[in-house]
Amino acid sequence: MQRQHAKAVHRKRRIIFNNDGDDALYYAKEPTPQGLLEVRAIPATNTHVDSMFYCTVLPFGSFQHNTQVGEVFTQDVAGKRNITKHLIAQGTDPLKVMADYCQTNGIEIFSSFRMNDVHDGAGFPMFLPEFKQQHPEFLFGSEESPPRYGYWSGVDYGQPEIRDLAFTFISDICRRYDIDGIELDFYRASPFFKRHAWGKSVLKRELEEMTSLLRRVRQMTAAVEEQRTRPFLVAARILESVELSRDYGLDLLTWLREGLIDLIVTGEVSLAPWEDLIHLGHQYGVPVYPCLRRTMWYDDPDYKSVESFRAQALSAWKLGADGIYLFNLFPEEGYTDLFSELGEPELLEARDKLYSLDPVRIEVFSKYFGRMDRYITRSVISPKNPLGLRPGVTRRIPMFVGDALREDAKSPAVSARISLTGQEGASGLSVALNGHELAFTQSSLSQLEADVPPRWLRCGYNLFEFRCSGSGSLTVLDLKLTVRY
Repeated sequence: MQRQHAKAVHRKRRIIFNNDGDDALYYAKEPTPQGLLEVRAIPATNTHVDSMFYCTVLPFGSFQHNTQVGEVFTQDVAGKRNITKHLIAQGTDPLKVMADYCQTNGIEIFSSFRMNDVHDGAGFPMFLPEFKQQHPEFLFGSEESPPRYGYWSGVDYGQPEIRDLAFTFISDICRRYDIDGIELDFYRASPFFKRHAWGKSVLKRELEEMTSLLRRVRQMTAAVEEQRTRPFLVAARILESVELSRDYGLDLLTWLREGLIDLIVTGEVSLAPWEDLIHLGHQYGVPVYPCLRRTMWYDDPDYKSVESFRAQALSAWKLGADGIYLFNLFPEEGYTDLFSELGEPELLEARDKLYSLDPVRIEVFSKYFGRMDRYITRSVISPKNPLGLRPGVTRRIPMFVGDALREDAKSPAVSARISLTGQEGASGLSVALNGHELAFTQSSLSQLEADVPPRWLRCGYNLFEFRCSGSGSLTVLDLKLTVRY
């Protein structure tokens, strides 16, 4: 069984598709298993999707599967038909439908368990479970008295009752459904401890309490594995760095040292370079899957473009990722082609891309944590996170490029685009790329563009150097690198 488990850990996962589960809540045209599968599962079949992580977990204690230990959410929302109750009446439920389909079609299937979903406190009050209504003492706060960070409806894992309930909910899924593993999604949503939500530091005792919960989960999944004589894996979707995770109450190093998790998913807003956690995971034999998601906070279509996702995916592969994890990217929203592109770097090499330095918008994370800047260890430039330039000071910004560029008949057209503002205007700015001065033309008052000879770029980190001359200051609002084949 140990050999089978190790083989399952390192199986090929070109793309892990996180199916949000709202296909059952909003989008199924018919209240049947086939109606559910037609939304996302069937379009994702015969693509690079080797694994599906299916979420039927709503705010803490509420579910879209036929739980035996929590509340089943059957309410229709926003005029849409929630087919959960219809499937249960037919002797099945969304998680069982998805598990049966994936097993039949050779797709690995995990249940994605959101450790602290707070949609009920973030504008969707219809999702507030009875449990939270009856036990406000377990919550971070109230609508009238919200916490400093996160949302008032978050549950406090510092309370033993919450940890016991979380284990009970997780165990019920693992023991009753024919799935390949469980994902503990610590990204949805932070924080996890009331102290932290109110601006205080997580206690050492709370770190150990969360780790003890992980130990209980691992012990339970090992028993499930032994009982059914088939591997059962534990994945964790976590924050971007060891330091950040620890300050949240997640002792990632101990989890790795004790072998409590089999897979790591990281990213989404990417406060730290992906390679940091990739290297750490690999030290312990744990595969790492960077998360790609579409931004919900930029109007600029570039940030939601296929070219942007190609650039992110190829970069992840070149940095040593074991596969790509997709979150909030769905076939019905026009991203179907990505499911057959992003999982194979060879296919991505000769396709158009758009590289940028903040594709999701990093500062949205500040809602969940104070002093966020101390955890940002990668370069960031975007309209919401601009780069200020002072006269006579050179700012050096690395940008990773996954393309192995060459200058021949098949070489692409490469251009750099900069958006800026400031009293001096474009004449006050000089930019070099890997030591070569870029010759910008001004396409508008705030837009500059320069052609880049492919030979100036390398596969890996490329250094942009910004310098502001004169007496005024400049602010760089955006930096994009376009590669067109």
